[in-house]
Amino acid sequence: MHPYDHARSSARIHGGLWQDYFGLHAWFDASKALQCRFTHRALRHHLEGVREALEIFGPVIRNRDGVKVPTQVLGLQHLEEDSPKIADAKDWLIDFDTPDWFPAVTPSVEDLARESAQRFGGDAENYLPLHGWFLATENWTAGNEHLVSAITPGACSRRKPVLASSYRLEVAAPCQLASQRNAMCRRFSAVFLRRAIF
Repeated sequence: MHPYDHARSSARIHGGLWQDYFGLHAWFDASKALQCRFTHRALRHHLEGVREALEIFGPVIRNRDGVKVPTQVLGLQHLEEDSPKIADAKDWLIDFDTPDWFPAVTPSVEDLARESAQRFGGDAENYLPLHGWFLATENWTAGNEHLVSAITPGACSRRKPVLASSYRLEVAAPCQLASQRNAMCRRFSAVFLRRAIF
């Protein structure tokens, strides 16, 4: 489905206008710009993607009727409309064949930060939140397969459980670095997307 169709579906279910929900649904489907096949869903169409949506969009989206709709409910709706199963990120990575050029050992956050500072300039400590965010997927799989979808997760290690319908999600607790990390990731994503599109 197109984000517009998801947004119209949200408006039918929760009221308001489709425009109230379009940003969230466009975020879930933004990976189509990089890979226009069903496999783009491996980046955000899972419970960890819903958790990340909560960090980005907040706990609720207020529609034009003034109703506060839980972001988690909207995220799960998106997943249900696109897939017969609500998946974990690791479900997408099952049978993922690691390419020969993939690193045999996961690099540390500190090593990646030093490498980024050498390559792009600045201090290594400024890159720590970004690389911590990328490597937060490390516990999704037993091997290095997590590196392929390291765009989605939150970086906070403190988690609190949340129950939504029949799905148990773990939502990142507030983190001092969240706004700094999100701003840095948006800048890096914008540069990456410009390079990928042009």
